[in-house]
Parts: sequence; structure tokens; C-alpha cells
Amino acid sequence: MAHELKHVRVYEDFLDDAAEEIRRELGERFGQRIQYFGSESEAETQVQNLTREFLAPYVQGSMNAVRAQQAKIDSPEEYFRLDRFQETCRS
Repeated sequence: MAHELKHVRVYEDFLDDAAEEIRRELGERFGQRIQYFGSESEAETQVQNLTREFLAPYVQGSMNAVRAQQAKIDSPEEYFRLDRFQETCRS
């Protein structure tokens, strides 16, 4: 359980940071200004494009960073420790 909670903490830390960064970035892109569009479709396309320009690369980079953090938790040493612990529990 302790091992899995380490994984959960990585995600919790990431989500706290990500929420703030995304909030800040979207605030800079959209702010409190009124935007005018010729149609609902045009508005949706523009908002999706602006959002995608930031979010797609951000999500990809973030997932790579999270995977690297998770890999540190799943080190050979950690699996050795878990194997030893399980052997002790079976005895």
C-alpha cells in the first residue's frame, strides 16, 4: 500500500501544479476580454485552436515528466524491497 501511495502522491503533486499553470495560461490567453465571432462554429473553432496550442504540448510534456517520476518509484531497488517484504509476510 505504501508503494502505491507514492504513485498517488506524484499525481497529486502534478495535478496541483498543473491546475495552477493551466489556470494562469488560459487566463492570459482569454482574460476578461470580450471576444467576437461571426458564428457559434467560428467561436468554438477559435477557442479549441487557442486551447489546443497550449494544452496538447503541455499534456504531452507533463505526462513524460510524470512517467519519469513514476519510474523512480518503480526502481529495481524498490521492487527488491517489495519482494523481500512479501517473502517475510508469507513466512
